Amino acid sequence: MLTLLDLPDDVLALLCSSYLTLTDLLHLERTCQRFHSLLSTYDIIWQKQTRRRIRFTFSFYSNHHLCPLADYYRRQQKRNSRTSAFYLDSNLTNDFNYQILFSSSRAFVPTDYCRQNSSELCTKSDCDINRLLFNNKSQAILAHRWTENNFYRHVLIKFNKHFQTSLLYYDEHNCHLWFTQDRNLTYLNTNTHDIVNCYHSNEDDILCYKVVDQQLICLADGSVLRVISRETKNVFTYYDHRDDILALDVFTNNYQRYLIVNGTHNHMISMRTFDVDYETSDLEWKTRLNDRILCTKFTIDGHYVLVGTGATTNTYPVILFNTEYAKPFYLFNDNYRRGAGVRCIEYIDGNCFLAGGYDALIKEFDLRTGKCHSTFEEPFGYDISSLAVANDNSSGVLIGTNYHSTVRLYDRRQRNSKRLFFVSEHNSPVHSLQVTPEKFYASIDHAVVMFDFSKVDSKNAMLPPPSSSSSSNIKRRLKSKH
Repeated sequence: MLTLLDLPDDVLALLCSSYLTLTDLLHLERTCQRFHSLLSTYDIIWQKQTRRRIRFTFSFYSNHHLCPLADYYRRQQKRNSRTSAFYLDSNLTNDFNYQILFSSSRAFVPTDYCRQNSSELCTKSDCDINRLLFNNKSQAILAHRWTENNFYRHVLIKFNKHFQTSLLYYDEHNCHLWFTQDRNLTYLNTNTHDIVNCYHSNEDDILCYKVVDQQLICLADGSVLRVISRETKNVFTYYDHRDDILALDVFTNNYQRYLIVNGTHNHMISMRTFDVDYETSDLEWKTRLNDRILCTKFTIDGHYVLVGTGATTNTYPVILFNTEYAKPFYLFNDNYRRGAGVRCIEYIDGNCFLAGGYDALIKEFDLRTGKCHSTFEEPFGYDISSLAVANDNSSGVLIGTNYHSTVRLYDRRQRNSKRLFFVSEHNSPVHSLQVTPEKFYASIDHAVVMFDFSKVDSKNAMLPPPSSSSSSNIKRRLKSKH
């Protein structure tokens, strides 16, 4: 007489992935060695559980990763998404004014600044990416907790001064949470809880920064652009503008040459190169737009730059530049009202990005066609102050609003709000967001708060009660389905 255990592993894996819940799978894994081996071997079982829920992975399309494994994975994804072959025709209109202030006669090609191929993988045991990227079981459990709202909230940092705008960046490789405070650029080691002060500005607040890799930090304090070498501690200062620099992004190749784009409050956007070996920098071009620059973002291959503006004089808050030229290339428009500026831009994959700002809407655009695919609306009508997206086709989108310290979780597949997180009882904008599969960090006026989904409150169960009271009932369900 045949029993359930006589079925081939492929058939059992199909039954488990199709009919059992996550709780059933976790209990089934403990019943016998056969099922433990089956669930440890067939990753598709856990992957199907993850796809049914809201999930976050790592943002491999960011161009300032420090982990070799993330860099290698990003290059593999890049082969399937080339942003250089756009099907866009320049649509500059008469009501969009710009002025080219400087354009270098030197020929520089952005492909020279692409990272060189390397097969090096990460060997750091406490690296978040190395620990979670290929652990499908852990990803399934984390996706369940994101969906069921099971988390542990913890205030990581409290500021002595209120109304402190702190900008966050999380380094998954070294487990460093970077933040700004009182003209200081500092990071918190989330494993040892040590705080290290890396740079202090004597002139003005740090308005934006990029921790590019192990060699370079680029930041702007007031109207001054500074490039800091982390090895030699040398600081290179550039006075390209006369007003505050509000936006900054960096694209790099094999940790030797860098492209730096920055935008200012007085409508200036400029492109600069920096060479680590010779410690030299050249201004390539500078253009004046008709509105203040709020954010900038390189595409995955560095050929183009997305620029978000205040849109107070027109209805084109998102502008596309070719990296080599000072002239705008394309204007994104999807019935934006005047004044609906774009404050944050994040990539979903190599060809699509999300843009959010003052009109309480998040719009998803395609770089290849210039069209808007979908729109996420903030139900309360709050302005969008920050945005966090994990790439690699993740379904989750985190949006920080400008009022009441609220963060919303959206499902991209259904285009609606799933969860509302209250970061604090105080009425504050969420200035900055950073998200990983396990946690998200939110910066408000007086603190930096962590929501940890790898740990849950003692009042909440780690998983809901199993649908079957014993392992025999689980086996009976599988047998009846077969």
